[in-house]
Amino acid sequence: MSDFIYARPNGSVHTGFRQCVLRIRQILHYYTDLTQLCMRISIAYNSAGAAQVSDSAFATLRVVVKITLKGYMFYFLSLFAGILITALVASNGSLSAHYGIYTASVIIHVVGLIAMTTVLLLRKESPFKHSATWFLYIGGGIGVLTTLFNNFAFGVISISAILALALLGQSVAGLLVDQYGLMGMPKHPFHLRKLAGIALVVAGIVVMIDSFALIPVLISFAAGICIVLSRTLNAKLAEKSSVYISTFYNYVVGLSVSAVALLLLGQAELGTLPALSLDPLIYLGGLFGAAVVLICNITVARVSAFYLTLLMFAGQVFSAIIFDMFITQTFAPLILIGGILVALGLCVDLLIDRKCKDEPSAK
Repeated sequence: MSDFIYARPNGSVHTGFRQCVLRIRQILHYYTDLTQLCMRISIAYNSAGAAQVSDSAFATLRVVVKITLKGYMFYFLSLFAGILITALVASNGSLSAHYGIYTASVIIHVVGLIAMTTVLLLRKESPFKHSATWFLYIGGGIGVLTTLFNNFAFGVISISAILALALLGQSVAGLLVDQYGLMGMPKHPFHLRKLAGIALVVAGIVVMIDSFALIPVLISFAAGICIVLSRTLNAKLAEKSSVYISTFYNYVVGLSVSAVALLLLGQAELGTLPALSLDPLIYLGGLFGAAVVLICNITVARVSAFYLTLLMFAGQVFSAIIFDMFITQTFAPLILIGGILVALGLCVDLLIDRKCKDEPSAK
């Protein structure tokens, strides 16, 4: 996913990224152990009855099943996508530091395209057996446009301001998509009682904006709109084909646009190309990006555009704060405060939505 490759890390991020990968491996091991425990609980229950199974363990399993059945799984997937974005920012940042931004964008899309081609071959799924309206295929190109916008704003306004304005653009676009069902997406009408939650989100955005320059501000805002537009087009293409084919075309088109951008804007990079890096970790951003696009293709039709934006932002911000504190030993208080306010606003609106859904059944 090309939307977040503009990051330019300090020298400690590459080493920190290695440590982050080790942490992810540990988490995956814990998840595997938890899955095995749940399976054992289920087997014990089926064979010996609930009396011989720990009440607390069985209650935990019931909660997991209940959450999954209620569809909250898609909220967790959205949150996880935000966490993946933090990982790809670290990887893409190291890649950009070595090759340059535009060259890195081409490499990222090549890696993502190879990954998705492999997936389609393993699934024996042809990307050419489906057809759709031409504009549904341009999601990957719009993603590259988002990167160019962020590159323009970088250095003129702060990183926290870029994040905040992109969130504002995504939130506005998401609310419009939800309200009017734009581009054929499901409608999620706005309720006045949700203004309290939105006010908290706006407060979080305002806190993170610590610098102002009109053109970069407008461009960062437009970048946020492009993110929503890109993932919505990808999701609509997925409906016409599959989530895998849609992700494949995201990288086909993104690679084409990235190559043009490199030729037009990256001539200085082409003139001073460094030696090939043999460190595999810096090339993982394309894989993480493919995973993010796949998750978005799955969740866009099931989670409102506004909530998807806030969930991904929350996952990205809080995982990035943890990464900075424990790996690079840096701390951004404005982003933390803004992230907390955005998360509170999200929780308030989710609770209000749940209450609105419960009221008709109560009547």
